[in-house]
Amino acid sequence: MAFRECFGDERQDYSWALYHHYAVGNACSPDNFISAYASCHPWEDWAETWAHYLQMMDGLQTFHSLGLDLSQLTLTCDQFEPTTVALPGVLGGRKLDDAGFLLNLSAWLQVAAVLNELSASAGQPMLYPFVIDGGVARKLRLIHYFVQTCRQGTGP
Repeated sequence: MAFRECFGDERQDYSWALYHHYAVGNACSPDNFISAYASCHPWEDWAETWAHYLQMMDGLQTFHSLGLDLSQLTLTCDQFEPTTVALPGVLGGRKLDDAGFLLNLSAWLQVAAVLNELSASAGQPMLYPFVIDGGVARKLRLIHYFVQTCRQGTGP
């Protein structure tokens, strides 16, 4: 199952995972998770990543609706290779809009950098304190895939 390949086995005891998270702390390293809370259980990882995907897409839409142009930025941001965001093997190598997803992800990383620079200029903490590493990018890619296939009526 594609979900398990990216997010982990959702059959883990959810109550125990939440108890452990609040009583002891993170059960695993927060690397490859969009937030520390996401690391407590695969369902929470899915929920936090899904919420982040919506924030990312809404933020990009807002940025563009204001007439802002990313091509004028001189900031450099990490770029992800298509292999980094490859869909899980169980999906049979489908490559539905990999390039479009990578463009959105790159654009979001630039917008986030601008937000953080503006916030720092005002003496405030970062507006976007999240780190998107390869593992998180791959999870976001799977969510993007599900959104696309559902829009096309070919989804699960």
